[in-house]
Amino acid sequence: MVAGQAQWGFVLPDPPEVPTGKELEDYVAGLFQSTQHYVEKNVCETDVLELDVMATSFASGQPDPHLIEVKGGQWGFSDLFKVVGWMHYLSIPKGLFITTRGPEDKPVEFYSERVGRKGLRVLVIGDVANARRTFGTAGFGTVDEGAHDLWRYSFWTERRNHRSPEGRDARAARRHRAA
Repeated sequence: MVAGQAQWGFVLPDPPEVPTGKELEDYVAGLFQSTQHYVEKNVCETDVLELDVMATSFASGQPDPHLIEVKGGQWGFSDLFKVVGWMHYLSIPKGLFITTRGPEDKPVEFYSERVGRKGLRVLVIGDVANARRTFGTAGFGTVDEGAHDLWRYSFWTERRNHRSPEGRDARAARRHRAA
């Protein structure tokens, strides 16, 4: 079924053409899900952290988790160091900071070099229309367009229709920390 088509007496809306905020997180989660990653969204540990996305690849036969923070607005070292802190707290050696805007004060490479030493990569997706290509070029796999559209829509619909109590995913954060 395609969004916007009437079936069973109701019409399904379309997600926003250019995702922002939580829709951008769903968009990024869909990128990982469509490239054979196991995805967990909005992993929370009350009063400690809220992870936008946890994506784990099993391509090598062993779990290869990535902690992912998605940011659509201005950002700087404080945002990057927060993610590095979460990585350390959860013992997750790889992180990815995905943003739609480059930094305003220095080139992105300035930031990437400093946090890259701690296992955090910075990926700027300046134009969402090219996000799938940028994602693949960064080494996360070739994005299947149909699968991405499906997963993005699924995550977006889930967020709109299911409001879970805060902290429901704390067990996922503890599981990653214990591993």
